[in-house]
Amino acid sequence: MSKRFPLVIDYDDNNKIIELPAGDCLNLENSDICNVGNITVVGGKLTIDGKNVSAFSGYYQDLIDPPFIPETLIDLGIVDGTYDQVLHTDGLGGFRFRDIRIDYSS
Repeated sequence: MSKRFPLVIDYDDNNKIIELPAGDCLNLENSDICNVGNITVVGGKLTIDGKNVSAFSGYYQDLIDPPFIPETLIDLGIVDGTYDQVLHTDGLGGFRFRDIRIDYSS
């Protein structure tokens, strides 16, 4: 099957039906495109709901507007404990730093 351009009405030539001329665009305002198998964009950018869509290479640095990934507890707003403390959780999502208790009597 050959590739075809959409048919449009040429108002400048007695309303003849012609293929969409190269360099022109098809205005689909207030319309939808359904059941599309493939979309190819050449020399431009594809946007969906105003957001750029790009092929993803698999690398985090290639993401558009990537989320923040914390590197330390302080990055999460957790105040650091003092020396020789451990982070203790209550099993319900709460946490705090506690002193290490070691029983040396045994």
